[in-house]
Amino acid sequence: MERNAQRASQRDQRPEQRHAADERPRAVDRIKRPDVLGVDPVETMLLAQIQRAGCVPSPLGIARDDEQSLEQKIREGLECDVLCLSGGVSMGTRDHIKPLLAEIGEVHFGRIAFKPGKPLTFASVQQEGRMAYAFGLPG
Repeated sequence: MERNAQRASQRDQRPEQRHAADERPRAVDRIKRPDVLGVDPVETMLLAQIQRAGCVPSPLGIARDDEQSLEQKIREGLECDVLCLSGGVSMGTRDHIKPLLAEIGEVHFGRIAFKPGKPLTFASVQQEGRMAYAFGLPG
């Protein structure tokens, strides 16, 4: 018991250690929006992993489930080097993302032999003289 109290005392006397990553805004601090109840867990995970990789995420929010809204969000997202889409990727007629990406670029694959995540789209799009890449993930 005395030993635990001694360790706690030593721990309290140590200077606080900070990392460079602590200075950056965290993804989870930036995605709470008034138009969404709660927090989207997929978006939270993607933003955190993008930041962890040393990149700067640009959350686009949620698109309505219609072709015009989806296309607008995709074109907006392709202004970045890499676009990660969450939701709207499925198999067959319920896949809304792959046909839109095929219209504006080249879809390299639309599914993988891996569960979970079988429906996964990867495409490249020539955008204003540069190549942009899009990943469509199931929601």
